[in-house]
Amino acid sequence: MKTYDIKSEFFSIQELLENEEFNEETGELIDNSEAIKQLLSEIEGERDSKADNIAYLIKDAHISQLELKVEVDRLNERKKMFERQEESLKHLLDFLLNGEKLKTDRFTYSYRKSQSVHIIDEDLIPAKYLNVKEEITVNKKLIKEALADFNEVAGAEIVVKKSLSVR
Repeated sequence: MKTYDIKSEFFSIQELLENEEFNEETGELIDNSEAIKQLLSEIEGERDSKADNIAYLIKDAHISQLELKVEVDRLNERKKMFERQEESLKHLLDFLLNGEKLKTDRFTYSYRKSQSVHIIDEDLIPAKYLNVKEEITVNKKLIKEALADFNEVAGAEIVVKKSLSVR
């Protein structure tokens, strides 16, 4: 991030964005947007320069997201490795004990029986043993088409949004 020539004043805006505060009574996130807007208006400079500095902060936030995603993926892989290691060690311990109880100074090893149902063929299960899940979802595409054709759909409206593009 530090490769960009960002004015130091903009780092205070970034700091406000990074250090989210919560209302201790309600647990809600405190909205710092007004403080950020106030800080932006106090910063000296042309609109073009301010826009460029904010765009650099946007790029930095995006790069940080990508770096964190890579780190999360790496940590998830590492977690899976430890899960596999745990299972392998459990199988090894089971092989060592060969179904027998064992008590040491540190641990007690024993076996207990449990039962679980294994479904061989779900299609053969009688209807009285099936759970029916109905999920109703809104078809936004169909609603958008209807509203675009000037049809009224109760409970829905088209909202026009502006999306900022920085290249």
